[in-house]
Amino acid sequence: MNKPNIQTTKQVVPMLYGYSTPEVIRHNGWTKIGYTEQDVETRINQQTHTADIKWKLEWKGNATFDDGSGETFINIMKSREKKRRENLMLLFWIVFY
Repeated sequence: MNKPNIQTTKQVVPMLYGYSTPEVIRHNGWTKIGYTEQDVETRINQQTHTADIKWKLEWKGNATFDDGSGETFINIMKSREKKRRENLMLLFWIVFY
């Protein structure tokens, strides 16, 4: 009997990207920044295709540090957001105590 080959995980490369929407006049000068673990172009299309918005990829790059260490940009941002919320809660408590 053949043994089944079940693959439960796949290796992903976390990516950061930035794109603009040149035909949306009110967004002139804006760059949408994103994080994804899939193909960048696929992710941008998911965000823009239902509104039929043309987009221009400004840049994309690996979201891990240049030295290859395992900490990703998104984990750092989550940590900073948690710290920011803690500071806001402290401020909120002080102001309304």
